[in-house]
Amino acid sequence: MDKKIKAQNQSDYSQLFSKELINCFIKKHRLPKNFSNLISQYYIPLVVWLRKKINSSSPYIFGINGPIGTGKSTLADFIKSSMAPDLVGDVIVLSIDDFYFTKKERLLLSKTTHPLLITRGVPGTHDINLLLNCVDQLKNLKLGEKVLLPQFNKVQDDREPRVKWQQAIGPIDLIIIEGWCVASEPIQSNLLIEPINHLEKSMDTDGKWRNYVNWHLTNNYQNLSNLINSLLFLNPPNMEILKIWRAKQESKLMNENKQNKTNLMHEKHLTFFMQHFERWTKENLLTMPNKADIIFNLNEKHYCFEALYK
Repeated sequence: MDKKIKAQNQSDYSQLFSKELINCFIKKHRLPKNFSNLISQYYIPLVVWLRKKINSSSPYIFGINGPIGTGKSTLADFIKSSMAPDLVGDVIVLSIDDFYFTKKERLLLSKTTHPLLITRGVPGTHDINLLLNCVDQLKNLKLGEKVLLPQFNKVQDDREPRVKWQQAIGPIDLIIIEGWCVASEPIQSNLLIEPINHLEKSMDTDGKWRNYVNWHLTNNYQNLSNLINSLLFLNPPNMEILKIWRAKQESKLMNENKQNKTNLMHEKHLTFFMQHFERWTKENLLTMPNKADIIFNLNEKHYCFEALYK
C-alpha cells in the first residue's frame, strides 16, 4: 500500500543537513533559491530512507528513472553530496548517458542496422555490457582499489578519452544508476506496428528501428534492471511539458560551452530528437508508477508536490 508523504505531514528533516551544504548545492547547479524547500521536503527524507536501506545490502544499488529533463542527475548528485561524507564507503553515480556507444560505433550501427541509430539516446545506443562490467567491478572493490568509469561529452557527442574518465576508489556503499530508460520494460510487439510520430512515419516506415530498440530493452537492459535494489520514478504531469524542460537543459549546456555549440539543439532539432524517445517515454508514464518503489510526482513548474513510498 502506498504511503503518501507530503510537506505538511513531514518532520523537519532539514535540521539533519547544514544550510551551507544546501546553499552550496543550489549554487553549484544554478538552481533558484526556493529549491531549498524541495530539498527539505522531499530530497532529504529520501536520503534518510536510503541510509536505512544501505545496511541491508552493500553496495546498495538505487535506480532513478524519469523522462528527459525531469531532474534525475540533480537528484542523484544531491544524494551523493549529502550521503558520502557520513558513509564508510563511497557513493558512485552512474548515468546511463555516460555509456553511449562512441560516435564511430554509432556510425557503424547506422550503416549496418538502421540510419536512426546514429542518434544517441534510445536502447541499443548504449554499451550496456560496459555498464554491467563497471557495476560488477564497483561491487567488488576493496579498500583502496580503483576503477575508471566512462564519461560522455554531449557537446562533442562522443565518449571522452580515458584520461578524463572518473575514478572510483573502494569500498563502495551506494551505487546510483540514473537514466530515462533505467528499468524500463519493452513494449508488446503488436503495439509497435503503427508509427506514432513524424520520425517513425518518415524514417522507420518498416518498423525495423523501433523493433531493434525494443529488442534491446527485452534483453541486456533487463540484466541491468535486475541489479537494482529499489527504484525511484520522477513522474511529470504530461508529455508536452518535457520539451520545455529539455530546452532548459540545452540552454544550460549552451551557456557552459560557449566555445563549442556544434551538437547542441535549437527548437527544430530538439523536436526531432525527442521523437526518438516518445514511444518508450509514453510507455514509462503508464507503467513506472506501478513498478517503482518510490514516485516523485512533479508539477508543471518542475517541483515535486507529492512523494509516494511503497
